[in-house]
Amino acid sequence: MKRKVLFGILPIVLMCACGTPKVTESVLPETSVSETSADDAILSEEISEEVSQSTEDDSKEKLIPLYSATVEALEASKVYTYQDLYSDEVDSDYFFVGNFDGSDAELYALTNYVGYIVRVGDDLYPIEVFVDDNEPHYMIADDFDKDGETEYGFTVCDGRGTGFFTEKLVIADPGEKEKTAIFGIDDLKVKNGDFFECVKTDVDEENNAFDYHLEIDGRVSDKGRVELIEEITDDYKLEGLYFGDIFYIKYANGMWSFDANGGTVWSVGGPPHYDDCVHMISKLIYKDGEITFSKTGGVRLVPEWAYVFENEKTGPLEYGGFTQDFLIYGSGGYYFYSDNYEEPKHGEGVPEGWLSLGGAGKCINPTSSEPANHEVFEDGRLVECTWVDNHTATRKITDFTFNDYSAVVYQYCFDLYTAPELMDKENDSPECSNYWVIFYTKGEGATLYFKFFNCDYFTEEEAKDSVKY
Repeated sequence: MKRKVLFGILPIVLMCACGTPKVTESVLPETSVSETSADDAILSEEISEEVSQSTEDDSKEKLIPLYSATVEALEASKVYTYQDLYSDEVDSDYFFVGNFDGSDAELYALTNYVGYIVRVGDDLYPIEVFVDDNEPHYMIADDFDKDGETEYGFTVCDGRGTGFFTEKLVIADPGEKEKTAIFGIDDLKVKNGDFFECVKTDVDEENNAFDYHLEIDGRVSDKGRVELIEEITDDYKLEGLYFGDIFYIKYANGMWSFDANGGTVWSVGGPPHYDDCVHMISKLIYKDGEITFSKTGGVRLVPEWAYVFENEKTGPLEYGGFTQDFLIYGSGGYYFYSDNYEEPKHGEGVPEGWLSLGGAGKCINPTSSEPANHEVFEDGRLVECTWVDNHTATRKITDFTFNDYSAVVYQYCFDLYTAPELMDKENDSPECSNYWVIFYTKGEGATLYFKFFNCDYFTEEEAKDSVKY
C-alpha cells in the first residue's frame, strides 16, 4: 500500500520554528463553569485510557516494519527513492536513500517515517529516528573512532520551519554493543544542562554593539565584539543571543563537527535575527559508541563577519583568537587554520599572515594615515582600497555589491624572502605567497571588513562567496 505523510507531525515542527516563547501574565475572560457528574468523570477517564492505549499500540505497530525488515524486502524496495516518495508513488514499507560514500553499505528509510535501516552486506541495523523529507546532507563510511573497523554516519533533519533548521548525526557501528549513537541539539540544551548558557553577552548601547565571550568552568575565552546592523533605540533593545534554532552537522576530512548559530533577540519579540549572529563550532568526538565534544578548548565562538566555509582542500577549519597584530597594519581579526595546510618555506621575520591559510579582519585603527584614508568610493560604492605595506604587490581583480555592502577583490603577493636571503633560497621554494583579499563595507564611515585566502587552497569564487553568504 502507498504510504503518505503524517500531517499530524507538522504543527509540532511549526510550533518550534519561533524558538522559545516568553511566558507573560494575562487576564482570562470570565467563563461559566458547569458541574460535572461522577459518571461523566469516570467516562472521561475511561476514554482517556482508551486513547492512550490506542496511541501506544499504533506506535508499536508502525515500528514493526523497522525491526522485521529482511534483505529481500529492502532489495525489492530499491526501485523507490526520495523522488518517488515526494510524488507518493511508493508501494512499499521502505525506500532506498543511497550508498554511504566510501562503501557498498546502503541506507534505507521507512515510508511511515519512523526510522532508517543501515544495510552492511546481509546485516541490518534499524535506527529509530524520524525520517524527514530532506535527504541526508552526508552519508559517510569511515573509521571514525580509529579502532580499525568501519562505521557508518549520516545526518538527518529533525526540525525545520521559518528561521529554524536543526540536524542530528547518526552513527551505526557494527563493532559496538550499542549499535547506534545519535547527537543533536538536545545534547547541548538538555544533556549538558544548557551548554549555550556558557555564552555571555554585554550590550553596548552607546556604540550599537555587543561584546561576547565563552565561560566554561571559570575559564574565559573567545572574547569578541559585534557591531550591530540594526539600531538599538529606546523602544528597540537588544536582549542577548539565543542558540537552538539553527544547528548544522558537517563532515570534512574524516571529522564530524557542529555549527550552532546564536541569533540576536530583541525586545519586540519574535524569532532571533541572524544577520549579526555568533557561531558556536566544535569538532565531534566518536569513541566507545558515544558522540561527544570537548567542552574546554574544543568549542569556539566566531562572529558572523569572520565565519568562512571549508572546502575539499582545507577540510575542517579552526580559528585563532582575535589579534590586533594582523595581516596589514591598523587591522585586527581571526586567522583560520587547517590540518591540511602546509606552510611555505620562507626567510626570517616573515609576518604570520603572509604564511597563513587565511583569515578575516576589520579596520580597528582608522586614523588619517591608516586604512580609512585608503578607501576610494564612487557613488557610495567601494571601488578601490590601496592598503599596502613594504614587500607587498597588489592588483585589482574586480568589484561587486551584495546586500547593503560593496566589495573590491585584490590579489596580493607577499615576499617570503629579503633580497640577501634569495641567494640561499631552495630552487623549488616560491619567492612570495599569493592571496585573494576582499575588502567590503556598507559605505563611507562604516566599518571596513576584509577576508583573505591563500590562492593555493581557495579559488577566487570561493573567496567571493565567503562574503556573500
